[in-house]
Amino acid sequence: MPPRKRLNSNQDLPLYLYHSGGDYWRYKNPKTGVVTGFSATREKAIEIATRANRRLLMAADPLQKILDPKGNTVEALCVRYQKERQSQLELAVSSLQNENYRISRIIAELGPLQVNDVDVQVLSDWLDERFKGSPYVKHRGTLAKLFDFAIAKGLFKGSNPASATLTAPKQDTKVQRRPLKKEWYDAIRAQAPTWLQLMMDVALITLQRRGDLTRMRFDDIEELTTGERYLKVIQEKTEKHGERAFLRIRIGETLEDQIRKARLMMPVSPYIIHHQPKRKVKSKDRDHWTQLRGDYVGKQFEKLRDLVPEIKALPTEEKPTFHGIRALGGALYLQNGYSDEYVNLLMGHTTMKMTDHYTDQHITWTDCAAELKL
Repeated sequence: MPPRKRLNSNQDLPLYLYHSGGDYWRYKNPKTGVVTGFSATREKAIEIATRANRRLLMAADPLQKILDPKGNTVEALCVRYQKERQSQLELAVSSLQNENYRISRIIAELGPLQVNDVDVQVLSDWLDERFKGSPYVKHRGTLAKLFDFAIAKGLFKGSNPASATLTAPKQDTKVQRRPLKKEWYDAIRAQAPTWLQLMMDVALITLQRRGDLTRMRFDDIEELTTGERYLKVIQEKTEKHGERAFLRIRIGETLEDQIRKARLMMPVSPYIIHHQPKRKVKSKDRDHWTQLRGDYVGKQFEKLRDLVPEIKALPTEEKPTFHGIRALGGALYLQNGYSDEYVNLLMGHTTMKMTDHYTDQHITWTDCAAELKL
């Protein structure tokens, strides 16, 4: 459908951009017919419409369709990357989920574009308009991986356009989270359901990460002939080198109390920290319907966190997350006279490298203890 005829005063406007008076503008998507209104200066409105037209033109280039009838699109690149490359990277479950979330966002907003028509400006505009701080860095990194793969497979000509975009300034990438105060912890816990109270307490005692907590099982508990009991935890660490930390945490009186509470929680589950979902749903990320997902835990914690008036008043980027419990617990251990080495061991700072050739008897467990009094 051809665009509307312009008034003489609007002859300099890009196609499909219309002036509604003052600083108000409307843009009509020629593909969908959807009209979007927005406020901007004349110069900014022209810039926005020019970008939109450029992207629409790239996505609908008939010459590209003739030369490449199968469509060398960004969406096709993403799908092929997931199928051929992701499994080779051996990403942890949480890392895989996060990367696939970013890829789904890329597909939704850049998917129709032809890969060879994507340049630095397209990616720079997309990143600048939608992200800042850590999300900017993460999405930029995923784009760089996708185009490295495209170059390696001969799907893209030239250097990686994502790598040529600006890295986020230091002040944008560093999230200034407020430390989780003990009184904030207590206020959040007081409003939490039983399963989340248990998870918060176990996190405070053991200093383990959210993902490690959701994988703790009753059959991970080892009882020695001496009567001592240990909870074995295989920590999921940063995936740069495939490192894991193997901890064997001595179960003291406080941790034993939490395990006892967990055994009494309904429904019966193989997982120490578990819950009763609204409905049973099979998932490839869980091997039992009572197992918790890390992202679900994070969202429930944040809902309750924002009910604490002092936290609610903070900017979003400053609000403490569930991960703050780990730092709080470490500080409480030190305040109670435990050594730095004690805390470091419990946090899993002693690690070893794993390969696929290792079996259980090759694993070296790091003995530590978790005895913080609540």
